[in-house]
Amino acid sequence: MSLKAEAVSLRADVMALRVDTGYQSSTDRVLEKSSRLLSPVKKALTIVGTLIAIGMVIQLMFMLMVNRQAGQFVGEATRADEKTMLLEYYQRTGVSVGSKAEMELLEEQNRREEKEQRSIQEQERAKQEQERKLQEFERESRREGESVSQRLRIDEERIRNQQEEEKRMKVEEENQRIENEKEKWRRVLHY
Repeated sequence: MSLKAEAVSLRADVMALRVDTGYQSSTDRVLEKSSRLLSPVKKALTIVGTLIAIGMVIQLMFMLMVNRQAGQFVGEATRADEKTMLLEYYQRTGVSVGSKAEMELLEEQNRREEKEQRSIQEQERAKQEQERKLQEFERESRREGESVSQRLRIDEERIRNQQEEEKRMKVEEENQRIENEKEKWRRVLHY
């Protein structure tokens, strides 16, 4: 590698000496002739390069204009969509709003109010259901109480009747015993 670098350095020195002494090698003459021949080609390439650069600049400007027009078109379409939404909202609710943001705020407020109304209705339904269950419980309790009361009355009546029957039986037994005693004494006395 160092040999190559040294060779290149020597060759550069030789060429510098030739230029200083006015000596031109055959390669230098060929290069000079070819540069004169290439001069029109260079001019043509320069022109072609310039035209390509101008074309690219024109294309870039065209793309920017198309993009700007597309942005304007999208903006107009967005505005038209917003106007349509606002008109539909007005037809649906009867409330005229100035912008989509205002419409969204009103819709959010309406949703909140509807949610609160549903919550209140749910609470009211739950309260009514609780009251209905309480009333049902009271009716059931009354029925149960009346049933227990009636059973107690029946039991009391049965017990009373049973006690009266027992008293009557005792009285009859006592009467029978007295009669038996009398009969016994009569027999004893008749003899």
